[in-house]
Amino acid sequence: MTTTTQRIALVEFMAMEETKPASEYDNGEVYQKPLPKRPHSIIQRLFIVILDAYFKATGIGEVFPELRCVFGPESDRRDYVPDIACIATERLTEDDEFQGPPDIAIEIMSPGQSARRFARKLQFYLVNGVRLVWVIDPPTEKIDVY
Repeated sequence: MTTTTQRIALVEFMAMEETKPASEYDNGEVYQKPLPKRPHSIIQRLFIVILDAYFKATGIGEVFPELRCVFGPESDRRDYVPDIACIATERLTEDDEFQGPPDIAIEIMSPGQSARRFARKLQFYLVNGVRLVWVIDPPTEKIDVY
């Protein structure tokens, strides 16, 4: 996992080349998401198929894997890439980076993921407009809903 050693501005981060796996911007620091393993990808695909069918049938929005979302107050805007993001139809834009919080963010825990950094991300989601967060923990087969 790559981390910058010095703080940068969001505009500098957004001008950087895309990484694979995606990098996220959190309060001046850049973190590369853990490389997903097979179980992570299977779970992600399963939820995308199920949710996409429901969202299309109801017309309430769209489901995206790894959608870049830029949101938060001007003084603390962040750039996160949830494993799955659901956006209500009336909030969809044509931007590559979604400007605003996803309505639903689904995160699938990965081995080696920093618990402290993840807790900060979860708190930021909930304080800054994400209406529903699902945290899927594959080893325990649990889903926590916030």
